[in-house]
Amino acid sequence: MTTPLPTFLRQFLFWSAVATGVCGGIEVFSYLVLHLHFPFNFPIFNPGAFAYDLLAYTGRFQYFHKLSFFEYAGQVPFMYPAPIALLYWFFYLFGRLTTLAFLVFSLLLVAISGGMLGRRWIEFGVSRRTALLYLTACFFLSYPFWFELKDGNMEIVLLGLTIGAVWAFLDGRTWLAAACIGFAMALKIYPFVFLGLLVAKKQYRQCVFAVILAAAVNLFSLWAVCPSIAYSAHQIAAGIEHFREYAFLHRLFPEIGYDHSLFALLKTLLPHLPSAEVLSKWLNVYLGIVAVAGCALYFLRIRKLPVVNQVICLTVACIVLPPVSLDYTLMHLYVPWAMVSLVVLRAGERRIRGLQLILVCFVLLCAPLSEFIFRGRTIEGQIKAIVLLVLFYAATRYPLPEEMPAVERGTGFPDEALGGEAEAGSMGPIRLRDGFAR
Repeated sequence: MTTPLPTFLRQFLFWSAVATGVCGGIEVFSYLVLHLHFPFNFPIFNPGAFAYDLLAYTGRFQYFHKLSFFEYAGQVPFMYPAPIALLYWFFYLFGRLTTLAFLVFSLLLVAISGGMLGRRWIEFGVSRRTALLYLTACFFLSYPFWFELKDGNMEIVLLGLTIGAVWAFLDGRTWLAAACIGFAMALKIYPFVFLGLLVAKKQYRQCVFAVILAAAVNLFSLWAVCPSIAYSAHQIAAGIEHFREYAFLHRLFPEIGYDHSLFALLKTLLPHLPSAEVLSKWLNVYLGIVAVAGCALYFLRIRKLPVVNQVICLTVACIVLPPVSLDYTLMHLYVPWAMVSLVVLRAGERRIRGLQLILVCFVLLCAPLSEFIFRGRTIEGQIKAIVLLVLFYAATRYPLPEEMPAVERGTGFPDEALGGEAEAGSMGPIRLRDGFAR
């Protein structure tokens, strides 16, 4: 006997389709009837350069592992940490098939991840056909993923590592989770917040291992890019500083319209942007406040929450706190969404406090809202920044139930875990293969 999809999942799909359909309809009408152009015709009719981020450094990588790698003047400076250069180098090995290789990699990651989640759904009683159709529909309605494919950004690799880290952690494989977090930290710094999952379970040795692994990967990558590690480190730092000055200290149009970082929201609200020198000081203050407030929130509240809430909070922090965060980073939200779907499947139609608010946030964040235009530019990013803060509040305010007996016993949730506050720290060892959380 198959289990019908709970209302939460049906509503998520319905309203995601509605949001996508309405925004798409407005865009078609604006372009074909009103003959309006950018930003009214984005993303359907004005996709821009396809896979721009992926192909931006093709000329430079002719000199990979040479001093001239950083002296190549034909393109913009390399503005990423050294380990990301290894990812570019890997995809460039495919020559003219670079874009195809990237697409295949991205689609395989989605297929494997969706298959892993679908298998869990089937174990919860959902029919194979329903799971396949539902997750396929979610894939086609996933605006952040299509934005990622359009740009060809390496964020897709971080998504894979994040999925691996959270999945391994839930399965009790904390050393594997630490390895995934370490590799992710080497690529970009912000995934370090997922060390919070390990700290909450007092897995301190695994945290140290993740940091050491990230440092080792960075050191090896600096040598791989250029034989002189010192020169490579200096040039990588210069490239990152160039990006900092270019992206952090200016209001870039149209990029800021798709930037849902908290710092971008602050820049947008300013009637007049100060000079880059003044804004640089503000940025340092912002980072300091974020660091202190984030640590305080984590130790006072987040680490005491159920693991599902922890993952939501840490994912939102990854997305909203960096000074720049474009729409492809929203792909990471599908990790906590998958966890919430398992909680909902176990609860069935029983009431879970805060779930409707979380539902609304997920729908808005995963839908294309580029047709929200004010004074000739989209404010999608600023809307989503506010929604991300609301989602963070919901995750800290409403602990989701995690005392879940094995599905084969069919006992469902304890009533006290559904209607009110779940007791923090009540969960035993986490095992995916044993019912997600027991």
